[in-house]
Order: sequence, then structure tokens, then C-alpha cells
Amino acid sequence: MANLPDETLTTILYLQRRLFQIINQASAAEFNLAEEYGETEATLGELEELKNVIERARTSYTRLYRLVLLVGESQPMADSAALPYLV
Repeated sequence: MANLPDETLTTILYLQRRLFQIINQASAAEFNLAEEYGETEATLGELEELKNVIERARTSYTRLYRLVLLVGESQPMADSAALPYLV
């Protein structure tokens, strides 16, 4: 069975939580900026940067989730190509 050490699982869960927080905070900031000031020439750059932060964090979250899922579904052992990314 493909198991990961508890320390690795704890790190993964911490990273997922942190990525969620980044997505949530950047989304809230984007919404508040757009609501308060609108999409003007002065705010377009900041709004675009926030969208980029959200997209990068979302991509990282999705990749981490898929990698952990791949390892969890690997039977009887995890794919050796995936393991270096989790250590």
C-alpha cells in the first residue's frame, strides 16, 4: 500500500490550508478593491496582480491535491516518479 509518513501528510495539509488562505484573501482583496474603487486605470494593475496571485495559488493547490491523490491511489506502491515531489 502507498503510505506517506505522518510528517509528510502534516506538511501537505499545512500547505493546502495555506494555499486556501492565499486564494481566499486575494479573492477578498480583489472583490473589495473592485467594489470600492471600480475597475479604473488606477486599479487595473492591482486587480490583475491579484488575479495572478489567485491563479498561481489555485494551480499549486490543484497540483498538490492531484499528486497526493495519485500517491494515495497507487497500489501496491506509489509511483516512484511522484515520490520525490512529496519528500
